[in-house]
Amino acid sequence: MTELPPCDVAIVGAGIAGTALALALSGHGLRIVLIEAQGTERTALPAALSLESFDPRVVALNPRSRAVLQGLDAWQAVADYRLCAYRHMTVWDAEGTGAIDFDSADVNVEALGYIVENRALVAALLQRLAACADVR
Repeated sequence: MTELPPCDVAIVGAGIAGTALALALSGHGLRIVLIEAQGTERTALPAALSLESFDPRVVALNPRSRAVLQGLDAWQAVADYRLCAYRHMTVWDAEGTGAIDFDSADVNVEALGYIVENRALVAALLQRLAACADVR
């Protein structure tokens, strides 16, 4: 077992939440350690994220999530790769007795949110962490 270096904040898990938290805390005078069993290679978006391959694991991001990612300077890397805006959504219960529709036109917004490949979002966040000297 590797000993944890001295730190003020230890974040376990380098997925979307862990990497976003590390980025948000960076620059505030804290020593941050990001712990991930699979490693946290902090390089450019990997070649595996080519347009020929597709990750079926996706996340739906609402406009507030987009704003947070923009504030972390991670949104553009994802937008440059591949994402899809969704403008309409229908939600129904398991028994088929109720349903509700949401449409971006009804609330005068461009999109209700965005569908993004999980690995592309994590890669973009890890890429941003490469510039953060206070995150190990």
